[in-house]
Amino acid sequence: MAEEQLNKGQGNLEIDDLSIVSLDGVSQDLIKYYTEIRIFESIFIPTLTADVVVRDPENIIELLPIVGGETLHMKLRTSTFPDNPGTCIQRSFAVAEIRNRGLDNDRQQVYTLKLVSPEMMNDVSGTLTKAIPGTGGDTNTEAIAQQIFNNHIVREGRYLPEQDENNLTILGTPHKSSIQYISNGWSPFENMNYICKKIQASDIEGCDFFFYESNKNYYLTSLQHLIRQGKQSYFEEYVYKQSSLPAKGREEGNYFGVQLPDYFNRIETISIPRTISIIEGILDGAYASNIQAYDMFNKKFKNFHLDIIKDSPKYERTDLNSPIPRGIPRSINSYTSVKILNSYTWNNAEQSQGLNEDALQTHFTSDTVRKQYINSFNDYQFLIEVPGRTDIEVGVSIKLKYPQPKAKSSGDEDTEDKILSGQYVVTEIKHKINPVDYGMTLRITKNGVGKDLGGSDE
Repeated sequence: MAEEQLNKGQGNLEIDDLSIVSLDGVSQDLIKYYTEIRIFESIFIPTLTADVVVRDPENIIELLPIVGGETLHMKLRTSTFPDNPGTCIQRSFAVAEIRNRGLDNDRQQVYTLKLVSPEMMNDVSGTLTKAIPGTGGDTNTEAIAQQIFNNHIVREGRYLPEQDENNLTILGTPHKSSIQYISNGWSPFENMNYICKKIQASDIEGCDFFFYESNKNYYLTSLQHLIRQGKQSYFEEYVYKQSSLPAKGREEGNYFGVQLPDYFNRIETISIPRTISIIEGILDGAYASNIQAYDMFNKKFKNFHLDIIKDSPKYERTDLNSPIPRGIPRSINSYTSVKILNSYTWNNAEQSQGLNEDALQTHFTSDTVRKQYINSFNDYQFLIEVPGRTDIEVGVSIKLKYPQPKAKSSGDEDTEDKILSGQYVVTEIKHKINPVDYGMTLRITKNGVGKDLGGSDE
């Protein structure tokens, strides 16, 4: 019975709450008035955004009224899931815009409420102009990030369970990086983005941290930590088949998503824009680059070379083999970064004697190392459309099964494509809900493949 229910489009979803609260504190239920809900989350954007399209035959927009700045509470749940924070989409939003308003007929009007997280609304109206972390403050990047989140980002009154309020999950702790800087009129999000570029975690090489909000929580984490977590346990296995037959998933491996019927494992459509772009990779320093720095205090030069083939074993990859074949033309001089440093301002005798390793990582190489590692995800970046479910969040890893093309005479046994199949990180999710259907478009990406692509640097 449960499986039958979960194959009937909108029957998969319970909208437990969709209400808007006016600036005067008056609440209005919108469940019977909505025609579409769209929610967007990305690890490259600090907060959630959403749209709610409303068909309004009772002139709620003027009677409530809806004028902008209201709070909209939303709670969505896959119908067979338990009512707990890990399986629901349960967030509050602020009305940032009212768009596409017009008469549907002489009896009702239609408009779109453009929504952002309350933290986003606060961010655009508030800036920080002061020394960070301030006199006597803890200069560790973990401590600074937590302080900015607690004091300047998180908003009270969010529609979240009490135990999940004011929560920021930070991975890679304890951080070994320390910074001091001036926030020169930067917003809180801009401060967090700056800190992300300087973090050196205790357990990984490189600097690939991001600050973002999923539909469950706020995170400060790196792509490498997301990959490492995904290797231990996938969220789900998705299967692509060019037929209407059910796709059997979870045949091997560990999974933490709620077990659902095979219907939910099937990829409805998949888009593979590209698997490599050599010229772009050369020009933007994705394959090789160098850093040149000059310390104005001790009058010393320093240089640092990067090569994706030689350096990639130091970093986390979604699979064992590099997505870049050996022998591709690459030169460290194709992309150069220049750094001007002043070790005197660090007020540290050891550092002033000449850029030590911690200073190199935090102040010298972090930007370029970050750029090269993030660029390693540019190619294997796909869009897949799958049935919607409310226990997913951006940042999880999925396992993808992609079939290997074969002639009809080769037999009926399915064979996976070793390059296109494997672990992918979900970097973006677009939830799309209407009264008859709930679907998702996932942007998935990886920086390792399950087969050696060959080539030689000899």
